[in-house]
Amino acid sequence: MKEELAYGWGHHMWLLTLGEMTAGTRVRLPIRTALAVADLTANRRQISNAHLIIYQIAFSSIKVAFLLQYRRVFDLPNPRRICAYMIVFVGLFATSQVLVLLFGCIPIEKIWNPFIEAKCIDRITFWYVNAVVNLITDVAIFILPMPLVRILPLPFLQKMVLVSVFSIGFL
Repeated sequence: MKEELAYGWGHHMWLLTLGEMTAGTRVRLPIRTALAVADLTANRRQISNAHLIIYQIAFSSIKVAFLLQYRRVFDLPNPRRICAYMIVFVGLFATSQVLVLLFGCIPIEKIWNPFIEAKCIDRITFWYVNAVVNLITDVAIFILPMPLVRILPLPFLQKMVLVSVFSIGFL
């Protein structure tokens, strides 16, 4: 991780010097043209896009895991049906996000090569929609077991402990 930061990861490419851009590469070539810089940043953009795809898949898998656990623990018809609907929604939304990340530009090469002409979706709008939907599903997954805890035949103190255990997942 320290090496990645030393080589400019996490910084805007236009704030890096040419030496910082090439410091992490194995091949040391004299770089004099914008095309060579584009080749260096293309690899970083491809890796970054792969990270985003893996993140989307992992994040959605965690949500589905919570929902499957709720289905197993709360064996009532309504919560099971709500969990099933949410699992389908989370899965479809994750699929749509991965497809947008893969095919968000035509031609696809524009995703990692900023110097070619292409038609792309508005990335800012994409991330706002992504954030809003993820926030809504996170809150829904957090709230889903709360009414069910209320009807459990447990003493009040145990119910509060159970609510706090569910609340830890919200952090």
